Amino acid sequence: MGAPTFRPSPVRLPFSGPGSPQPIRALPGTKPGQPCALFPGWPVGEFCARGRAVCVCGGSFWPGGERHPPPPVSSPALHPQPPQNRRCFPMGSKRALVILAKGAEEMETVIPTDLMRRAGISVTVAGLSGKEPVQCSRDVVICPDTSLEEAQKKGPYDVVVLPGGNLGAQNLSESPLVKDILKDQDSKKGLIAAICAGPTALLAHGIGFGSKVTTHPLAKDKMMNGDHYKYSENRVEKDGHIMTSRGPGTSFEFGLAIVETLLGKEVAAQTKAPLVLKD
Repeated sequence: MGAPTFRPSPVRLPFSGPGSPQPIRALPGTKPGQPCALFPGWPVGEFCARGRAVCVCGGSFWPGGERHPPPPVSSPALHPQPPQNRRCFPMGSKRALVILAKGAEEMETVIPTDLMRRAGISVTVAGLSGKEPVQCSRDVVICPDTSLEEAQKKGPYDVVVLPGGNLGAQNLSESPLVKDILKDQDSKKGLIAAICAGPTALLAHGIGFGSKVTTHPLAKDKMMNGDHYKYSENRVEKDGHIMTSRGPGTSFEFGLAIVETLLGKEVAAQTKAPLVLKD
């Protein structure tokens, strides 16, 4: 059987923006979600984790319009196995900055970072004190991707994330660089997401006064000192561009709420589905 004729017609997939392959074209008559003519185990419109279109949609094209030669049928594109009931999202369409300070709460750092990356958000974990490994609140050591100083130069970001942890939040609160980054994000109404004791850094730097927020229960009194905020006991609270959450146990909800805000409910639901979370 000969190879199919590649006569492109436009097919607009639901993902666009910097870093995503645009436009994506497929054979006439094919639609996203249909079985692939070349690799039946793959639905039309599948992406590889590198954010590039792969030849699994019956004739994908690279952004410039040139055809990407299909790999052998026995080796479906760049993945060792076809995905099972999930979509690989294009990396880089949205960008997140997670600020990692000494004493940060491990779960509140890693879980939102993991969820955002699963959803295709390009996440930079930036060390407040530099590029060296950071000791967290329960002695877990995390290696940042870069220093916060370097990460700031590579902005802007669609969301700035502040993990909690008592010492971590204190370090965030005392940092002039964190203040500059938050002030800049706030001035653009860019999403700012803080969890557990992390919201107290918003108070310290004068961010989001008048917003409805939540914190870890033990941080409530500190957060409400001066009555600059309205307090909520929701597990995740979003008021405008300020998002807050309560603690390690709400880290999954917090991370998925960030994904939903940046990429929509459908992507958040597809990111959540394989995690076996209790509803």
